Formats: sequence, structure tokens, C-alpha cells
Amino acid sequence: MIFFCHSDFRRFRQAHKYFEDKFINNPFGYPCSVCDRLWFQQDLKPAGNKYETILKTIVPDIPNKDIMLCNTCRASLTKDKIPVMATYNGFKYPAIPSCLPALNLVEERLISPRLPFMNIRRLRHVTGQYGIYGQVINVPVSVNNMVKSLPRNLDDDYCINVHIKRRLTHKSSYLSDVVQKRKIKTWLEYLVPSDLYRAYEIKINESFFNTMENSGGKCPDNISENIPIEESLTAQQQTLLWNDDQFLHLAPGQDQIPHSLLFDEHAEELSFPLIYLGEFRIFREGVNATAFTIATSELRRSDRRGTMAHHLLYMAMKIMRLRVRDSLTVAFKHIGNDTKITKDQILDENFPNGCVESNLAFLRSIPNSAWYWMHRKKDLFAMIRQLGKPTVFLTVSANEIGWKWLLRTIYKLKNNGVLLSDELIKDLHYLEKSKLINEDSVTCAIYFNKIVNILINILKEPKYSPLGKHHVTHYFKRIEFRHRGSPHAHILLWLANAPSNVVGENKADAIKLIDSIISISANEASSNIKLQTHKHTFTCYKNIVGNKKMCRFEAPFLPSRSTIILMPMQKEERGFSTYKMRYNKIGENLTTKYITWRSSDLSPC
Repeated sequence: MIFFCHSDFRRFRQAHKYFEDKFINNPFGYPCSVCDRLWFQQDLKPAGNKYETILKTIVPDIPNKDIMLCNTCRASLTKDKIPVMATYNGFKYPAIPSCLPALNLVEERLISPRLPFMNIRRLRHVTGQYGIYGQVINVPVSVNNMVKSLPRNLDDDYCINVHIKRRLTHKSSYLSDVVQKRKIKTWLEYLVPSDLYRAYEIKINESFFNTMENSGGKCPDNISENIPIEESLTAQQQTLLWNDDQFLHLAPGQDQIPHSLLFDEHAEELSFPLIYLGEFRIFREGVNATAFTIATSELRRSDRRGTMAHHLLYMAMKIMRLRVRDSLTVAFKHIGNDTKITKDQILDENFPNGCVESNLAFLRSIPNSAWYWMHRKKDLFAMIRQLGKPTVFLTVSANEIGWKWLLRTIYKLKNNGVLLSDELIKDLHYLEKSKLINEDSVTCAIYFNKIVNILINILKEPKYSPLGKHHVTHYFKRIEFRHRGSPHAHILLWLANAPSNVVGENKADAIKLIDSIISISANEASSNIKLQTHKHTFTCYKNIVGNKKMCRFEAPFLPSRSTIILMPMQKEERGFSTYKMRYNKIGENLTTKYITWRSSDLSPC
């Protein structure tokens, strides 16, 4: 049993207070008055009278006393400059007219001159986790088949089943849903006269609507009802009128040469008319609006229309390709402005190979690339050389489904400030929670990054760090996104006053440190903490040799009454075979006892 002194409780109380002040009582969703990007409440500060003159120019409709500024805009205003991402410079969406109806993803594709192909899978419910089975590839491809007449020709009067495929021979569809002609016609009548559609000479295909007009133009407003969503993707459709033998097959990319995003200036505006409403993105003269700056603005705007998964993936792939293009000059290390290349060198097949970097240096600006992590590994090794070996390895995982305050924030942003109580959030079906998270994954990532930074700040502060005298002095952080799309942080911590030789003279101090910061008892853990336990899955038995199934993580672990530090026994040591046999026997007995106990525990009375 661990006993805590008065100073420990005071330190814990201060840590809880800091967390409440910086996170619980610091809600997200407050826009900056200048750039309209969303921030946590405490990240915004009043403008005061210092910038009154310039603010009257860029935000004339907001009283000076009500203007709240983020740190980025404040830094620019301090230099007497207009912030780059200010709405005054053109970083804003066009307003959506109230007369336009809501469209599903297929209906949006039918009025889009460009079709960005992306394979997007919904999160599915499995026991304990919300994940995706199978390989998932998200690759947008813009096909150079500019449509001049919208929408594609159809014969049905009311609702049409549409399947969009990569090739007509494919059984699976890239996208499928039900569309209504009335909605499409309303949108096209609004989009075709717009500047963007007129510039590309987009016209309305009147034959598409002839049958509906001949029948009186009647289209049922609500012909669908929800059906249980099963594991298959085809069961995601929600309609009563469903006939797999009567639907439109579209394969606009078949037998076409992919058209690079690098050479299509308005590909994004043409691909997402629901976001840009057929308008060019126009910025003030002299503003350097790069693709990264535009994405940074759009992902955090108070208008959340640009955070849908298909648009988010499109922007990510676009920026990645632009970064690769800008970095390719590094690959040609021997080619300079004054370099003279002879005819013999051009004819020599070995010359181009010698000019190109073989270690993928041009990928250094792409996160998670080989060169990127090679550079980060050098930083980590430099820290180890100067600071010594890290003391603790910390893992922080996101739990979006279980974070009520996150779900409440996303719901508020999506529904114009409507708040849900804790009871209503708790009663939401897991599909509704998954949909909220899927439609605003940016907010989820911002929340996770915030909570990780706050936890590290708490651990670093000597006054209220739960680790006491072993507060964190240095750390190395890596955030990754696992297969199901949830963020995950791996952190190495260097602790103050930590024992240096844990297997030698400081062994007792190391054990005492381990017992003080790591808990294996549910009684010692907080009511909000679930201790990590191991449950066998199919991954436990990968690469198993023979018929004997042994968990590759060696679970169940051998019990011990106290913490001990062991050194691995070498094969050459005396008695190695005997000890290994006894170890395996104990493991088999533990496994058998556990299975027997679980079977009796679950048996009916």
C-alpha cells in the first residue's frame, strides 16, 4: 500500500486545478475577430485600443471592445501589418443561400465538373474499438475530362440510384447513393451563372430534366427511412426504393489519363461546389495565399463546411504533392546553374542515377516519410547523448467516443451553437457519435494535441507535478495516427533526480521510483482511469511455429508480489534449458487456470 503525505495531496490538488483551468474550463470554438479561425477561449485576448486604427479598416462592423485576437493576428498587428489569413484579405467562404437544398455526396458529384476519386471507409463498430478492417487507400486522382454539360444524362423521373466506379467492369463502387432531380436542378440553376462555371463554359443538360417536367415536376420530398446499418458498405444506403438492376453506372476515369493537381489551378473549387459555390477564391492584391495557408485557414474557420472527410483528404494529398514538387530540386545534387553537361554524359545511363539522391532527401518535408523520421531520429539520438537515457516511456491515446466534452463541442459547432447535456450525449448511439467525429476530425486532432500539451506542462512543473521531485525535465514526442484514424502519442520523458544505474548501485532507488509512478491495482487508480489489461486477439499468434499457441507478448505474465528488475538470461549460462522449460510450464498452467476460471465465471447458474 502507498501512503501519501500532506504535500502530495496539495500537489495533486494543484495539478487538478491547473487541468481544470487550462482544459475543462477552457472550451474550444471561439473565433478570432480578424481571421475567423476557432481557438480555445483562453487563447484569445481583447484587442484594446492599441490597434484601433488598423482594426477599423479590416473589421469595421465589430466594435473595438468586442474584438478578440489570436496570437498570430496580434503578432502581425503589432508590426502594423494586416494578418495574412484575415477575412479582409479574402480568406472566407461565400455565403450559402437559404434557397439551396442539402445534397448528399453523390448529388454533389453530379454537379461537379471535376471528380476527385478517393476511397473512404466509414468507421465500424467492433467490440471495444471503433476501427476499419482491411486495407484503406485514400488517393485523390483528378481526371482530365472536363465536363461541359451537367448533370450526366439520366432517364428516371424521381430518385436515381447512382454508382460511380473507377471502371465499369468493377463490381465495387467508389460511391453510391440515391439522388433527386429537383435538388440537382436547383443547384445547377444557381451554379451555372456563377463566375467559375461561366469561365469554364459549363451548361445545363436540359434533357436530364425533360421527363420530370413532362410528368408535372412532382418529386417526393421524403421517400427514405433509416434501415439498420450492417457491416457491409452496401448496407449504408438508406432508402426504400432500391433496385440493384436499375441504376446509373458512371466511370468517368476509365481510359482517361490522370490529370495532376499541380496543373489544374481551380481543381478544388470545381470538385467541391457545396463549399465554394461556383466562386473563385479571390485574395487581395499582394497577399501570398499559398496552398498551405489556405488549408490552415479553412480547417479552423467557424464555418465548418470544409472539414468533411473527403475535402480534408483532398487538401492533405494536394499539399503533400506540392511539397514534393518544391523539394525535388534537392534530388538533383550535381546539377547547378553553371554545370555543363556533355553529349556523352546524356547518353550514359549511369549519369542520371548519379545526379539523383538515392536516399529520398526530397521527402524530408513530408511527415512520416523515411527522410523525415531519419532527421527526427538524429534529434533524439542527440538528446540521448547529452541527457542520457530517458527514464519513462509514456503513451497517450485518444478516446473520442468517450470524451463527452469533445462530442458536445463538435455538436455545437455543427448545429449553430446548440448545446447538449451530458445525459443526451451519453444516450447518443455509437453511429451518431462516429458520424460527429468523422465530420470534424480536425477538432478532434486539435483537442488531442491540447490535452497532450497540458499533461506535459503538468508533469514539467515542479510545484504541482504528480511525480514530485521526479518532475519532467526534457521530453521527446511523436504523434501518429493509427489504422482506425485515432491519434496516438508516444513520449519519452527524462525525469529529475532519476537513478542513473538501475541495474547496479541505484537498483533499489529505481524500484522505489517505479512503485511511486506506476500503478497495477484498481484500488490505487482514479475512478476516471482504466488500467491496461491484455486480451488475446489474432495478432497474438502471428508467426507461430508449430501447433502450440503461445502469445507473442508472453501473456499471461508471471505474477510477482513486488517490483523486481531482471536481466535476461543468456543461452550459454548454466541451467538455461531447465529454467526455460519451467518458465514455459508455469505459463501453460496460468493460461489453463485463466481459461477455466473464465469458463466457470460465464456459465449460467
